[in-house]
Amino acid sequence: MAWSSQRSAISPDCLLANDHTAVGVVAGAKIADAFCESPSTMSLAVWLSDCFEPAMNTLRADADVVNFGELDPKTNELLQQGVVAYRTDREKADSLFKQALALTPQELAPYYCLYKIHTYMGSLDYAADVAAQGMKEATRQAGWPNDPTAWPATAEAHDGPARFALYTLKALSFIELKRGRSETAQEYLDILSRADPQGSVGWKVIEELAQGSV
Repeated sequence: MAWSSQRSAISPDCLLANDHTAVGVVAGAKIADAFCESPSTMSLAVWLSDCFEPAMNTLRADADVVNFGELDPKTNELLQQGVVAYRTDREKADSLFKQALALTPQELAPYYCLYKIHTYMGSLDYAADVAAQGMKEATRQAGWPNDPTAWPATAEAHDGPARFALYTLKALSFIELKRGRSETAQEYLDILSRADPQGSVGWKVIEELAQGSV
């Protein structure tokens, strides 16, 4: 099945699995996913579970508290407030996440939160911009070139900022597919096939979506 036939089946409102134990890795921290909505297709559900497979963790005592790892206390508080607000007031969540990013632009978690919720909401241009900014910051911290085509090939297991860069490039490939830019998405996937040949960040499911085989 061609991608054009698949695109309409993928809802922007379900970029994370409806499982409060789903966890992503941001800058080495384990992030229990609190942005939970029901996936509309099995393809997306598979991708989402694959995204978070590398690190499984549980939420802290309060079900709405996410373990973002070691962060500036004020940044963490803003992110926690944003997680809670997202369920009922997405504009407030957006504002809180933006405040967190402005306060500590060196932290990767605010980029993650922003590009996730904006992909949910269908603000794909903004989601792509924030993801690109976060990826640039991650590559800086990892000591990698800004240009993804110059990233190390077939490197061993990545962690911390390097993993965030790979994960975010995978997210960008998905966003580009949703924007109808299949050639750009494939370019990103080709980079991931060299930098992460084992598919540790879940990019192979996006490639299947791009090929229309899921």
